[in-house]
Formats: sequence, structure tokens, C-alpha cells
Amino acid sequence: MLDTAHRPDTVNSFFELYLAAGKEDELKLVDVPVLVTNYLDEQGKSPNKDGLNLETSKLVRRFFLFDTLSGITGESYKTMLDDRHQQRPEYVKYAKKVKVTIELLQSASTKKEIVRPLLEITYEEKAVDEITKDSKTTLSFSMDYE
Repeated sequence: MLDTAHRPDTVNSFFELYLAAGKEDELKLVDVPVLVTNYLDEQGKSPNKDGLNLETSKLVRRFFLFDTLSGITGESYKTMLDDRHQQRPEYVKYAKKVKVTIELLQSASTKKEIVRPLLEITYEEKAVDEITKDSKTTLSFSMDYE
């Protein structure tokens, strides 16, 4: 039941996650990398399917929670920029699974340090025709401390 009257006003908001690190008087923002687990590259390969691999993974900085614009296809997409609220997407993409991993290292001086966290997101699509007023979708959010 996704129509122009019920579409969120904040469609396609992109976010960047930062960690405030350092002493209170010297805080610095450290960007948190994002691993999109079902990312497809230009060749149609999935470099992130097995989790983080420093050699092959493709990381990004920006992410979204829901997307109603990329589901607008064909002729509708060409006129979308003129009046985006009049176009009906064929599908909606959303963050199905979100996981933040924080690793704690113990250094030789017994000082504990946090390794740069990692945000993992798995996106899923749902056809707009399958969305009704009563339809529900299961989402998950987790924090993993190692």
C-alpha cells in the first residue's frame, strides 16, 4: 500500500556514521566503514558475501535505511525529477539486517583500545504490490562486541 500520500517525506536520506574518539578536550571524528553484504560490483560479483576481507571487500561510507526512488523504472524514471511524488516505484529497498561490530584490543601496556568499528548492512527489496496496510517485515539490528 505504498502510494504518493503515504510515501515518507524523507525518501533516500543518506547517513554517515562516525565515532568520537580521543580525550574529552581533543575529540576527533573517525569514520566508520560500511560493508554492504549483498553488494554487487560492475561484473555482477559479490566481493562482500563472506564478510570483511581486507584484500577483496568493497567498503563505503554512506548508507540508507530505505529507498523508494531506485525502484522507479522505465519512463517513470525519466520524468521523476520533474515531480518525484507523482511516481510510483515498482519496489522498495530497505535495510533488512544491520550489525555494528566493535573489537576491543588489549595492548602490551594493558591499555584497552577500540579498533575502528564496522557497520554491516544487508539490503532487501520488496515489490510495492506486496505491501499492504497490514503487511509486516522482520528487521534486525545487533551490536557485536569482540
